[in-house]
Amino acid sequence: TPTGTVTIKALGNCSITASQAGQAAKWKAATPVTRTFAVKSPQTLTFTLSKSTMVFGDAAPLITASSSAGLTVTLTSSTTPVCTLSVQTITVLRAGTCTIVASQAGSATVVAATSVTRSFTVALQPQVISWEQELDFVGPGDGPITLDASASSGLTVAFTATPASVCTLSGVDLNLVSLGNCVITARQAGDTRYAAAPSVVKTLKIRSPQEITFDQISDQTLDDLLVELEASSDSGLIVSFTSNTANVCIVRGGFIVLKSAGIC
Repeated sequence: TPTGTVTIKALGNCSITASQAGQAAKWKAATPVTRTFAVKSPQTLTFTLSKSTMVFGDAAPLITASSSAGLTVTLTSSTTPVCTLSVQTITVLRAGTCTIVASQAGSATVVAATSVTRSFTVALQPQVISWEQELDFVGPGDGPITLDASASSGLTVAFTATPASVCTLSGVDLNLVSLGNCVITARQAGDTRYAAAPSVVKTLKIRSPQEITFDQISDQTLDDLLVELEASSDSGLIVSFTSNTANVCIVRGGFIVLKSAGIC
């Protein structure tokens, strides 16, 4: 089988014809066969991203892409659940790995380029729970209490309450079951964009109410050095006394000690 060498001189279509003139005594001339191929320039792609990692919610990486042939580079996302593309603008949809493919199909005079792939990582955005609601002491008849907390992500905050013998939850409504300490935890588990928030815990003390009986004290003179105090609580607990005007009177034991004229 004869061979030959083709010398490329310029871009364009190169047409080669193979022929055989035959042999007078045995072979007649063969039908010529023509083959054509294109002579094209090579090209390479330059493709970079401005950063390799980001947190969801931050600005997406900027794209720089070009062809050595000056042709327009096509960019596509191969991870559309994580990110999409519009021309050269990346839109990040969730945390994960975003992979962008740069390609150039070539032209009549330029061969298709080898595709180039670049990726970057999208981390979950942190979030915090804001729970300003004051929960301290309540009576067993004060419920239910509607719990109100929010997450910086805008996601819904969930609550748990323990022990069930003291308090229970119906959605965000806290039901007071009996006396004791109710431990309430606010949580937000995160999603494909936000990391789980640190939990916030509050303790609600459920106590029986009580009232103090403390009769009005009649006006006194400085001659009455000691005035006995009498007060009681319907809980049966001991009542303590404190003077709010120590320059006029002080409390010592269960008595008022008068120091000067004025309002005690």
